[in-house]
Amino acid sequence: MTDLSDQGWLNVSNTTPRVAYTATSGQTQFAVPFVFHDADHLLVFDNDTLVDSDDYAVTGVDEESGGQIEFETGRTAGHKIVIVRELDYDLTTHIPPSGPLDIPSVNLQFSLFVMMLQQAVRDWTRSLRQPASDDDDLDALPAAAARASKYLAFDANGQPSLVSSVSTAVAATAFAQTLLDDPDAATARATLGITDQAAYVGISNWNHCR
Repeated sequence: MTDLSDQGWLNVSNTTPRVAYTATSGQTQFAVPFVFHDADHLLVFDNDTLVDSDDYAVTGVDEESGGQIEFETGRTAGHKIVIVRELDYDLTTHIPPSGPLDIPSVNLQFSLFVMMLQQAVRDWTRSLRQPASDDDDLDALPAAAARASKYLAFDANGQPSLVSSVSTAVAATAFAQTLLDDPDAATARATLGITDQAAYVGISNWNHCR
């Protein structure tokens, strides 16, 4: 592996800055197959829970081909281990109007810009998005206060809309909708016309004993 940071740049390959593993029993080491400039740029998840950085060691900072993380304790078999590179979107290097130019810092900033772009593309591809073939753009969502405690649905034109109950959000017959909005089992039984539970329990027991 080659560390190019002392030359003032990092080669950033066309690699998605995210990798997922299924842990084997007691596994401690997991490869990071993409370049990263700082150990703090890595987020590690174990079954969707963010792992404290004190619980693992990181090697391979500024290595072209990446590095690895090593947990202090082995992982549980079958757990999903996900490692992502996550940078703040900021500019930390500036070109002065005069005087000497810090070329290594500028080159490094360009490398970080590419990492930020890869991060944005990674998040975009994992997001709910509209296909390019749609004629119209999706309408903007209502403000937070208007959509609070509501269900997201789509109208006849495929545009986002809000509904206040599951019965109106789900495509169902009129009768099924009266069942979906029942608040408890007793109300649902009444909707279904089940008034004598003992009779149904008796029939069920009789069927099992045949």
